[in-house]
Amino acid sequence: MNKTVEDPDHDEVVNGTSRATLRKIWMSLSTVTFLVMVIAFGKTQGAQIDPKIGTPFEIKFSPETPDAVVGMWGVLFMAVLLLLSGPILHEHALRGGRSWRERYAFRLFDAAPSVGVGASAQTLAFIVFSVAPVYSLFHFWDVFLSRGKICASGPDKKLIVVAEGGKNLFKIPEGYSDRPLLGDAFRLAGSFKDGFDCLSTTTFFPVVGPLLLFGLTTFALLVTLRSWIALGGDRYLSD
Repeated sequence: MNKTVEDPDHDEVVNGTSRATLRKIWMSLSTVTFLVMVIAFGKTQGAQIDPKIGTPFEIKFSPETPDAVVGMWGVLFMAVLLLLSGPILHEHALRGGRSWRERYAFRLFDAAPSVGVGASAQTLAFIVFSVAPVYSLFHFWDVFLSRGKICASGPDKKLIVVAEGGKNLFKIPEGYSDRPLLGDAFRLAGSFKDGFDCLSTTTFFPVVGPLLLFGLTTFALLVTLRSWIALGGDRYLSD
């Protein structure tokens, strides 16, 4: 027996935007987030995702880019994108809906979000566009911290590894406190072929960079959690 439901997307324009407009903005941001996640996650797992996928957004990494560098940029991209999409999802959820599926900003064409195929699509979309990005954010942190190495010029002016991973990324390498933190004195590297770790690097700011990423991540998670609570209404993610 078919179930008849009212249109949950009938809404008024508030502050110049309707729920339909909010959905378009959120879906655009979520699509970019998904592309960043897939391309960067694949790179850290040894898979070179077809660069044509990322061409419209210039999202691509060279085969020589160390996983630690991909992880660092993955943290930055994901945190910023979650910070941008979270408030949109929160606003959409606050504008009504009898269940979390109706309050969620995804729509499968004209399918009703609370029943049948539409309801299944909402659940799948929540996993793909909301849960997976948060998981990938933690994954990128793990790659960054576990594989990252700090390089600096040694006595012979050649780059050498001066610190490796974990908490060492949050402090100035021992013996290098005279180097400027915000210049190009330090480089982030990872495990490279034949042990020449410092051959492929990117500019890195010890202490400052990791703390900034940590702050962005914390803020992004709080904003995301706030939007998820709004989806649940009175009860967290309840129907």
